[in-house]
Amino acid sequence: MIVREAIQGDCSTLAEIHMKSFNDFFLSSLGKRFLETFYKACIENPGAISIVCTTEQGMSMGFALASIESRGFYRNILLANLYTFPLEAIRLFFSRPRALLRLAYNLSKSGSDVGDAAELLSIASLPEYSGKGVGKLLIDTIESRLKDRQCKAITLTTDYYNNENVIGFYQNRGFKIESEFVTYPGRRMYRMIKYLD
Repeated sequence: MIVREAIQGDCSTLAEIHMKSFNDFFLSSLGKRFLETFYKACIENPGAISIVCTTEQGMSMGFALASIESRGFYRNILLANLYTFPLEAIRLFFSRPRALLRLAYNLSKSGSDVGDAAELLSIASLPEYSGKGVGKLLIDTIESRLKDRQCKAITLTTDYYNNENVIGFYQNRGFKIESEFVTYPGRRMYRMIKYLD
């Protein structure tokens, strides 16, 4: 397996992996076009680390994305992409206005940032590579790059209910449950943290 930096040309592949890995999740319901816009904005942001795991032949198996600081990351990518995100917002306004409201509420993330800690924003591998070590390699690589940037801790959020395998995966990687919170519309979440020594 090879891990490399994500590039703009990966946006479509990242969106496809996201949709296959999280087919019942809210962001997937916004469609591939929205996800491509989101991942492109993240890849271009200097405050993010975006990596892709591929086979020796170059087939993408998974990806991970982290922000260097959780505080204000989404606001920063929105401000840096004042042309593309409003176009997506207009499309959502006419096709799914409630989804636009939920997106705006969740992206505001009031009270959910953990200060100066880095944040694992997204990690996914194609279902056919589950259990092959892709997730572990991605987490290890993200942590190594965060340490290179003098980050002291990394946080993530994950679902509270029916999520034992994912929670166990993170706990086996050294993450601890830090707190619980509820996001719109009443989705109960765990916030987990790992201190990078």
